[in-house]
Amino acid sequence: MINMTRTVPIILYRTKLRLCRQMGYTYGKWDNSAAFENNQLKKREFHKLIKKGSLGHNIWNTVRTAYKESELFSDDELINEYIDNGFDALRHINVLFELYKEKQIKLLPYK
Repeated sequence: MINMTRTVPIILYRTKLRLCRQMGYTYGKWDNSAAFENNQLKKREFHKLIKKGSLGHNIWNTVRTAYKESELFSDDELINEYIDNGFDALRHINVLFELYKEKQIKLLPYK
């Protein structure tokens, strides 16, 4: 059980990082002020972030901030709750990624 509580968050972290990289995040650009408030993203903000090319940057800074806040916990029940929240967040990031891909296809210029 202890091994799973260490490996699952790492796998979730890496998967979220990979998706954010595909949405425009570049390594080393940490900015805690770019994190979303209450982990919420409005539709209008989503379109603005896509136009600016900073959707991946903002999502990753939100994810990173959440991981930094939760890395000090040692209670197994609390860790399992955060793992469940991590899976929920990954589902939401996957939805945003699909919307991002659709939006990018529509923004491509036609020849």
